[in-house]
Amino acid sequence: MKLEQILLDDQKRIRGLFRQVQVLEQRAPEMISGVSGELFLDLELHARAELEHVFPQLLSDLNDSSIAGDLGQAREAQLDVMREVEALKALNPGAEDWPRRMGDFRRTIDLHFDHELRQVFPLIRHFRSDLSSQLADRILEERQRTLGRPERSPMRPEVAQNPHGGEQKRKVG
Repeated sequence: MKLEQILLDDQKRIRGLFRQVQVLEQRAPEMISGVSGELFLDLELHARAELEHVFPQLLSDLNDSSIAGDLGQAREAQLDVMREVEALKALNPGAEDWPRRMGDFRRTIDLHFDHELRQVFPLIRHFRSDLSSQLADRILEERQRTLGRPERSPMRPEVAQNPHGGEQKRKVG
């Protein structure tokens, strides 16, 4: 699997989880904490992939001062996302300003992902195919280790029980 595809899949999954949280606010507020926990975990995994693997590799491969500035901005934006994730984790999903904060955060993430598509992805396309595959493999292995930890298992249920009856099936992996 190529690196670009992993990051695109992350974006798609995260946007889908934001939509689920939005729907659950209306239909099943008691399920928000589980889905938002999964959302925050996916955001953390995406950020770690970029901060620990993608950005350092881009800097070492391209070695261009103009790119360093763009990557510095992308890195800082990723760190801002992580700070907001931590702030939202501290909030109770039943809090009065939760829907507003999540809506603002969703818009921030949409802008962040659009920036990645315009600025970072064209740089990733310059990687050699074997390097892209190696980075993708490292990221996937690290994710498996992270998701395999006992404290993370509740965030990845294959089937989530709806308190109003029925089950919501989720893709595994």
